[in-house]
Amino acid sequence: MKKILLSFLILFPLLLSSCGAARQTGGEPLPADGAEARTMCAIILPLFRGASLDPVVFSDYSSGREQIHNALLADLLAADYPLYTSAGEAYLRAKEAHPSAAFFNLIPQEALESRLYALFGVVSFAHSDTADFRYYPDLSAYSAEFQPPPGERKITVYSCEKTDGGAILLFRAFDLEGKESGGKYYAFFSEDGERYRLLSIRPANGKEGSP
Repeated sequence: MKKILLSFLILFPLLLSSCGAARQTGGEPLPADGAEARTMCAIILPLFRGASLDPVVFSDYSSGREQIHNALLADLLAADYPLYTSAGEAYLRAKEAHPSAAFFNLIPQEALESRLYALFGVVSFAHSDTADFRYYPDLSAYSAEFQPPPGERKITVYSCEKTDGGAILLFRAFDLEGKESGGKYYAFFSEDGERYRLLSIRPANGKEGSP
């Protein structure tokens, strides 16, 4: 009996420690329609390509860099088409430097840099071609030979959890009529006390091994 009691006394603090760790890793629920969830949705929305209802999927920025850049460039062009297609000095310089190229649009690399910093906190990266955009180093700009197909969608949030140093959002995108939808995805965010920044987007069955 003494041996049993002694074993219990040894294990009891370990059980308490384990329970405490489980509580710390569990997320604090946030309102699915609250201000923080809406902020996270605004970060996710540019990461859909064209009319797709499924976002770019990536485990971290480095692994999804090309697809992320492509989606953000398309979103920049769709959001402010007149700005990036109006004739001006930039177009004249582009035509002089590349007389055989057809420039329908020009997006300064600074626009992509600003968006990447705002969404991901990225401050340094290599510019390069993407699936839809060609990068011109001498112009410090991107250009697409066609207008990437626009897409409009709304996001439904199923859950939003506050975690140590960030948050997790479970969401799905629907078309504007709510008839068609993509799959369910988790978006993982870090938080520095001032803003959320996106870490990864994964299918809903891929929450395990989260950042």
